[in-house]
Amino acid sequence: LPPSVPGPVPGPGPGLGCVAVPIVARDIDGGLAEMLALWSDVRFRPGGQAEAPRPHLMVVVNSASEDQIARIQGLYKGFPALAAAFSGFSAHSAGLEGARDVYAPDGGATGPVLGRKAGPNFLFRRLIELGAAQGGFTLQLELDCLPAGPGWLAAVQGVIGDHPRAWVIGSHYAGAGLLGADAKSHLNGNALYHTGDPRFRAFFNDIWMPRLLHQIRTRPDLAHDWWWAVERHEADARANNTSWQLFQTYDHFFQADPFVVNLAVPEDGARAYAQVFDRFAGLGRAPVFLHGPAMNAVRSALLQHRQNSIFEVLDLLDPPKNPAGTDRQSKTLPPEQILLQAAADLLQPGSEEAAADAERAQRIRAACDALAEDHPARVHYERVRAHMRRHQGSSPARSITRA
Repeated sequence: LPPSVPGPVPGPGPGLGCVAVPIVARDIDGGLAEMLALWSDVRFRPGGQAEAPRPHLMVVVNSASEDQIARIQGLYKGFPALAAAFSGFSAHSAGLEGARDVYAPDGGATGPVLGRKAGPNFLFRRLIELGAAQGGFTLQLELDCLPAGPGWLAAVQGVIGDHPRAWVIGSHYAGAGLLGADAKSHLNGNALYHTGDPRFRAFFNDIWMPRLLHQIRTRPDLAHDWWWAVERHEADARANNTSWQLFQTYDHFFQADPFVVNLAVPEDGARAYAQVFDRFAGLGRAPVFLHGPAMNAVRSALLQHRQNSIFEVLDLLDPPKNPAGTDRQSKTLPPEQILLQAAADLLQPGSEEAAADAERAQRIRAACDALAEDHPARVHYERVRAHMRRHQGSSPARSITRA
């Protein structure tokens, strides 16, 4: 094993250097175009010129022609609002082919020589290599990982500030089922990676990727973000095996933070995201992103319902079942509409002026009083109001008190 990692280098802490989006070529005109459109919307705008320095935005494709790379660059130019949030943009082909471009998650005990998830694994390797040139941390965001609201670049910088000496900052799975004993500590791949640190890059090249390929011999479905959980599970202090030695030296650099809500629920279970969000927000750690397969439908729905917050769209896809207080809500449709509209108005420019309207504020208070505390419209309004307070004005994007 390599020698122990040296102590921290004096100086200012690292920042967010790059936001990287890994895709396959067939997603260029679908998911990628929708993601850029969503980020250009005031409801989910990454940030503005106040962030200093601004990170670089990068798209990495499994395998793309020159024309496809030019198409991606054209898509970005079609959303000029993003130029205020990012220092620059680039699109790259990872040049994967053959056994390195395989994604066959459903299979038996054996698989291709480089594993059934070789495509995502080698795409990730190229993303890490390219992210290093930007310095600081690289944030990997897949197409099914959506921001919960605007100002998310500043919120991500807050996450980094909480873990300045980490190499990987990720989030656990927030649901039930699915995970075996060897994956309970899994940090999802939509995470922050300290690509600007040469010590992390040495660890990645000399240990992470070689050990991943070693583990794939007996676990052909192993993905890059599951590997460390497997090493932790197999670490045996009595045997003093390789996994134990790796765990002793490097586990400190893998740090968990609930800034991404990771779930595998279907569309009709999407309200689970709001429940997890509220749980962590109540603990002072409001998540920044929502991730999982249901987010593909949420992304499309948000572009169709441009007045709705992401939480309102979750309710549209997964309507409340027998909400509390139904008997007293049958004649309270106007208050419900008032709160839903007020929540939508909060997401629009000039919401501060609207909030100062005393008559309007009185109508909103009356609407809240007319509905049960757990009525979906009231819950949604309160959630959006709290979210906007976190991301606007004098409130920090991520408010955490540390002892």
